[in-house]
Amino acid sequence: MLKEEAEIIKSILKDERNRSILNVCSSDEIFWKNHQPYIWNIVMTPLIERGNKIINLDMKSSKGVDIVEDCTNMQSIKNGSYDISLFTSGVEHIIDVNRALSEIHRILKYDGFMICSAPGVYPRHDDPIDTMLRLPNKEDWSNLLDKDWNIIEFIKTKPLPAKPSYKFDKLVFATIIKALPRK
Repeated sequence: MLKEEAEIIKSILKDERNRSILNVCSSDEIFWKNHQPYIWNIVMTPLIERGNKIINLDMKSSKGVDIVEDCTNMQSIKNGSYDISLFTSGVEHIIDVNRALSEIHRILKYDGFMICSAPGVYPRHDDPIDTMLRLPNKEDWSNLLDKDWNIIEFIKTKPLPAKPSYKFDKLVFATIIKALPRK
């Protein structure tokens, strides 16, 4: 996740209070606090301070992960359990994205919504895989979400030079959507 992504997600969620939030493909506390601390400082902490309950779901068991499960089969989660799903910087790591989106659709409450982000142009970054799915514009998102979701916000981060450590000489950016499941 880019720092600007975190700022955008914070702005989208600025009025959310006392909501149940499932953070899909969350990674772990070490990652949020040490490697990309702005995830913790900009997104998570303000949400928690406003009384939101965040449940972190990831395939790997680690500190800060509440549910260890594959996001394409969240069998331990009942239908309509969450108000909001955060699915940030995860779609490019999942082989069956449509199945994951279907599961997110299922676990959201009737009036719930999803915040999702993905690379627009970004270097390969395995963990454990990179499917190379890149979503640079709203049409790409619409094609992925098909008839099951309604995009109500689409935001593109400012292009930034890639880090030299990526050995990638192009600009990088991400796209973020807020989507409502169609019932």
